[in-house]
Parts: sequence; C-alpha cells; structure tokens
Amino acid sequence: MIRNHLFTLAALVISFIYQTSYAQEVIATSGDYYENPGGSVSFTIGELAIQTLEGNGTILTQGYQQSLLIVTRVDEIEGIPYEIHVYPNPTTSSITLSYSGNDIPKLTYRLVGAAGKVLNNGEIYDEITILQFEHLPPATYFLQVMDSKKQVSTFNIVKQ
Repeated sequence: MIRNHLFTLAALVISFIYQTSYAQEVIATSGDYYENPGGSVSFTIGELAIQTLEGNGTILTQGYQQSLLIVTRVDEIEGIPYEIHVYPNPTTSSITLSYSGNDIPKLTYRLVGAAGKVLNNGEIYDEITILQFEHLPPATYFLQVMDSKKQVSTFNIVKQ
C-alpha cells in the first residue's frame, strides 16, 4: 500500500518537473499586460530570440507576441485628389504601387525599416510602380508616399 502511494507521488513529482521545464519564457527588455472588462492587451519590447522558417507552403514564426491582425494602411490624409493602393500585401518578392485620380502631382516614395532606417527611396513616374522586396529579409516595412516632401500616405508592408 505504501509502495503504491510512493510510486504515485514520485510520478506526480516527475510529471510536475517535466511540465514546468517546458514553460514558455521570453528574454525581453520590457513588456506588460493590461486587462479591463473591455479586453486585454499584452506586449513585449526587445524580444531577442525570434526566427521565421518557411517550407512546403508553411510559415513558422517563433516568438511570443504574434497576432493575426495585419494593418495595411497606417494613416490616410483626407482631401488629396487621388487614390494610392499597394498590393499584394503580405508579399514575398515585390509590391505594386498604383495611383489614380485627377491632378496627380509628382510623387516620391520612401521605404523604411522597423528601426526607422531608410532602405530605399525614389520617384514615382507612372501610375503603376513595382518595388522589389526579394533582397529584403522577412519583416515589416513602412512605405511612405510623399507629395512635394509632404507625407500623404503610409503603408505597412509585410515581407514573408
């Protein structure tokens, strides 16, 4: 009888140790969790150990703060007489920037990385401009479209 109890206790202790040794951990510089009756939000800043693996049509991204929400338009300025579109988003190789409307001024673009570094910039000559992303690593980028040095639109581009 005592032997059965000791065996059960040992099995429970081993099970507990095994389960806690595989708990999720993150090494981050900062983060927090907030909750109220309307919902909750959790975030980390400076996550060190992340990696994206891709194969057989499947993408696996390691990390702790992953969301299914993809924001494709960061801001939109009212009153401009033309429309600007970017597609496909997310992308693997290139994006198409198109605009249409009346009285289209000279437009320029600036591609900015998540750290704020300008990666590419240039003028938009035609109604359709193709920007290559093949040389860039998978990440989130910001595409800023400017009209005479005034920013008129910003797109959040996801490179897979």
